[in-house]
Amino acid sequence: MAKTFDGTAVFNDSTTLARSLRTVSTLRLVLGLTALLGAIIFLEGTSWDIQWHSYIGRDRTLIPPHLMMLSGVTLSGISGLLTVLIESWWARRNTIIARYSSGFAEIFSGPLGAYIVGFTALTAAV
Repeated sequence: MAKTFDGTAVFNDSTTLARSLRTVSTLRLVLGLTALLGAIIFLEGTSWDIQWHSYIGRDRTLIPPHLMMLSGVTLSGISGLLTVLIESWWARRNTIIARYSSGFAEIFSGPLGAYIVGFTALTAAV
C-alpha cells in the first residue's frame, strides 16, 4: 500500500498486516475445529444415550453417555470462550484485527460463530 506524503510515495510494510490476519485465521480455524470435535463428541454421546436408555431404561445421572455428552459441550464451550477472549485481547492491541471481528458490549471482539458456540454450550449446560 502506498500513501503520498508531500508528493513522495511512502510504502508501508504489509508483512505485519498479513501476519496478524493469518494468525487470526489460524486461531479461528483451530478453535473452530475444536468446537466441531466437541459437537461430534456430543452427538455420539447422544446416540449412545438413546441406545443406553432403550436397552437399560432409566438409570443414574452420571452414566457414561451423559459424561460423554457433557464433555462435548464443555469442549465446545471452552473453545468458543478461548476464541473470544484471545481475539478480544488481540483486537485491543491491533485495530486491524478489530475491523475483522464482531464486537459485543464494547469489551469483547470475536467471530460471530464463537459467540454462537459459547451461547449454545451455555444453553446446553443449563
